Amino acid sequence: MSWLRFFRVVNLPTVPGDVITGAAVSIAFSDTSVSSEIVRSVLAAAASSVFIYMFALADNDIVGRDVDVERPIPEGKIRLLHARIAAFACLVAAAATGVVFSLPVWWYAVAAVIVIFS
Repeated sequence: MSWLRFFRVVNLPTVPGDVITGAAVSIAFSDTSVSSEIVRSVLAAAASSVFIYMFALADNDIVGRDVDVERPIPEGKIRLLHARIAAFACLVAAAATGVVFSLPVWWYAVAAVIVIFS
């Protein structure tokens, strides 16, 4: 249950919607036809966005562990080392999704900016 709170699992279904909506708007205002490759890339980017979001949540709890005392790390329900490993695993999962689904190079640049400034 602590990990569910740590990653705020109830919020995760809202994350891919931003990517899907952005892609839909881009497609609607361009001459691009929707191919299976585009759908695959959008879904891969949406899945990766969930992992990046989970990284940001973990990072937020790690950095704010002395301030936000009602979260699992300061409560002692999740060890700091385990939280750091989980955050790193989220980054690896996001990158792996990009590799497996051959997302374009610019996707990695955008993902890196999001991670750096999250």
